[in-house]
Amino acid sequence: MNFEKQSSNLSHDSDEEDPVMAQIVADYKKRKAEKPKQVAKSIITLDIKPWDDETEMNALTESVLRVEMDGLLWGSNQIVPIGYGISKLTINCVVVDDLVGTDELSELIMDSCQDY
Repeated sequence: MNFEKQSSNLSHDSDEEDPVMAQIVADYKKRKAEKPKQVAKSIITLDIKPWDDETEMNALTESVLRVEMDGLLWGSNQIVPIGYGISKLTINCVVVDDLVGTDELSELIMDSCQDY
């Protein structure tokens, strides 16, 4: 068997540049530069447990919701019984990854809830 290499009619010399192809590439680069950057977000579910069964859970919830940061959006929350009369606060939030760190968020929550 003998295989012969066939050449195409298109010339890909480095000296010649196809003006149509150059325009397509330029348009592509322009569109790509105009696209907005995607913002990475995370959904976090926090379980906050009180020290004892005498903790006022509604006040604890209000204290947590008072924490504000750029890139933080609080979601739904609920008080869930654990046992022996103790309940925990389960709360959801959405954070922008570049603006909010989980360590920073947990420190702010602990600072705002020291009384509970």
